[in-house]
Amino acid sequence: DNLPSILYLVDACQSIGHIQVDVQSMFCHALAATGRKYLRGPRGTGFLYVNMNVVNCINPIAVDHFAAPVTFEMITTNGKEDVVIDVNPRKGAKRFEYWESNISTRLGLGAAITYCLDEIG
Repeated sequence: DNLPSILYLVDACQSIGHIQVDVQSMFCHALAATGRKYLRGPRGTGFLYVNMNVVNCINPIAVDHFAAPVTFEMITTNGKEDVVIDVNPRKGAKRFEYWESNISTRLGLGAAITYCLDEIG
């Protein structure tokens, strides 16, 4: 994998919704922000941006069956059956998502982002 030796992560919790933020002009590999604070979204929401050049090189520390589907395969070796379990993180940003989520707060975060883009630009 072509992962840089040092990743540049921006904590934008104090910036998003207050000032314009452009990940391309910052040349950051990743940016994380909360939905509340200046974005004024619902508590418990937030988002993560990960540059496409590094997203598939980073494995999340915790996954569920949505972020990393599990496959099972029965194999037989010397007459003995065994189960091979394989966990493969999805490609792209879906590797950081979970199956369960609160749809109403996600919609609220979307509305807050839309309002912010309309007001701040």
